[in-house]
Amino acid sequence: MLGPVWLDELTPEAIDALLVGALRAVDPTFAARDLAAARETAVQAFAAQVHRAMGRRQRKLLEEILPTATPNYDVRAFVAAIRRAENRLGYLLSGDLIAAIDHLCRLDRDVARAAEDPRLVVMHPVTGDLLRYALGSTSHAERKRIGTVWTSI
Repeated sequence: MLGPVWLDELTPEAIDALLVGALRAVDPTFAARDLAAARETAVQAFAAQVHRAMGRRQRKLLEEILPTATPNYDVRAFVAAIRRAENRLGYLLSGDLIAAIDHLCRLDRDVARAAEDPRLVVMHPVTGDLLRYALGSTSHAERKRIGTVWTSI
C-alpha cells in the first residue's frame, strides 16, 4: 500500500487515464470504441509513458486482469479504496487510533468538523470506516503480527 501514495497528486480523471492506458499497453484495442472523446484524449496522453515504464511483471499482472476488465468502472470507487487502505495502513503501523483520526482531521476539513462531535466521528464515512476496522479482529491480528499491539506488562 505504500507504493501508490503519489496517486493523491493526480485527479480522478488522470488516474482513470493511467489505468486505461496501462491496460492498453497490454491490449492496444482495449475500450477503443467505448470512451468519450475527452476520456480518450486523456488515455492517449498517458498510454505511451505507461507503456515505456511498465516492466514484464506489471505486464503479466495486467494480462491476468484484462479478461475481466471493463471500461465502465467507477474510478472514484478506486480512489476511495486507495485512501481507505492508506488510512488503515497508517493505523496498523502506528497502533494509535486517536493519532490516526487526528492526522485525518489535519488533512480533511470535513473530518475535522466531524471530530468535534463523537457521534459524527462514528457516522462520517472515513473515520467511521477506520473505527470499525480498528475495532475488528482483522486489524488486531495484523497489529499483533507486525508488533503494534500494546500489551500490559
